[in-house]
Amino acid sequence: MRAEGEAYRGVLYAGLMLTHDGPKVLEFNCRFGDPECQLILPLLETSLAEIFSSVLAGDLRPEDISVV
Repeated sequence: MRAEGEAYRGVLYAGLMLTHDGPKVLEFNCRFGDPECQLILPLLETSLAEIFSSVLAGDLRPEDISVV
């Protein structure tokens, strides 16, 4: 996307597996599936709508997101 002059805005999820040789990447995904949502979304203290709005406006900063 960068080579085509487009900015990526969204979620990038990395599926990892810990091995004896260290972490290995299983997948990269650009959406949260059901297992990820069940674990991560309940930890958010910041409104998900507020996060999405900031992403769309291009002004989301990590310090703006609060988690339990």
